[in-house]
Amino acid sequence: MPDGHSLAFALPDQVCMVRVSTGTISQVAHFAEGWCDEVCSSPDGRQLAFVHLQPLEKAPDETDCPNWHRERLHLLDLQTGELRCIVDHDRQGPMGERLMVALSFSPDGSQLAYSNVPHTAVDGRITFIDLTAPQPTELPWGDTAVGDGERGHWFPIWSPTGRQLAARCDEFDGGYRDGLATFDAQTSTWGYYGMSRHGHYEPYEGISYSPDGTRIAVALHGKRGLAIGVLNLRHGRMRRLTDNAEMPCWRPQQDAVAP
Repeated sequence: MPDGHSLAFALPDQVCMVRVSTGTISQVAHFAEGWCDEVCSSPDGRQLAFVHLQPLEKAPDETDCPNWHRERLHLLDLQTGELRCIVDHDRQGPMGERLMVALSFSPDGSQLAYSNVPHTAVDGRITFIDLTAPQPTELPWGDTAVGDGERGHWFPIWSPTGRQLAARCDEFDGGYRDGLATFDAQTSTWGYYGMSRHGHYEPYEGISYSPDGTRIAVALHGKRGLAIGVLNLRHGRMRRLTDNAEMPCWRPQQDAVAP
C-alpha cells in the first residue's frame, strides 16, 4: 500500500490486508466461490481494484471443461467498505486465457487500465476505464508490422504524468517477437520501438518508467539470457546495461523522498 505500513493480497476466495509491523491480517472482501487475483491499490491507498473469477460448470459448447470461468473487475472503497463490480464480462474466458490482468491505476487514481492474455499475440488488447463513469473502452489497434492486420498489446503501465501508457507489443522480424509500444492518451496514437535490432532481445518482465517519464527500463530476454535495458523515448534508442537481471525499478527522484 502507498502508506508503507500495509500490504494487500489475494487468497483463493478473498482479498486481505496485513499490517507489516504486527502481522495482523484483516479480510476486506470475501466470495462464496471462485478465486481472487490481480489486487492493485489506487495511488492514494483508498481503493483496491481486483479481479474475481467465477467458475463455470460447463463451457459454452456444453463440453466438460473445469477451467472455463467468468471474470469480474471489482473496486473496493477501503474507507466505506463499498464493493462495486465495474466490469462484468459478457463472455467467458476459455482454458488458459485471462481477460483482465495487469491492472494499473493512473497516477491521479481516476483511470484504470488492464489487458487480456490471449492465446495468440496479435489478439492482445488493452482496455481503459474512466472511474468517474465506469465504462470500459478498448484502446485502438496499432498498425501491424506486416501489412494488413492488427498488432496486439498487453501489460500496460502508466507514465508518471498519466499522459502516456507503455506496453508490450508484437513485432515481426522473420517471426513474431515482442517489442515495446507507447500510447499517447491525448492523440490516441501508438508509437513503436522494435527490439530486433538490439541483439535479438525482446521484453520479458517488468516495464518501469523513469520518474521524469523520458525513459523506460525493461527486462530483456534473448539467446544470451536476461538483461536490463533502458529505452530513451526522446530518440528511441535502447541501451543494454547489465546481464542476468530482471524486474527493473527506478528509484524516486531525490526531491520527492522524505529526509
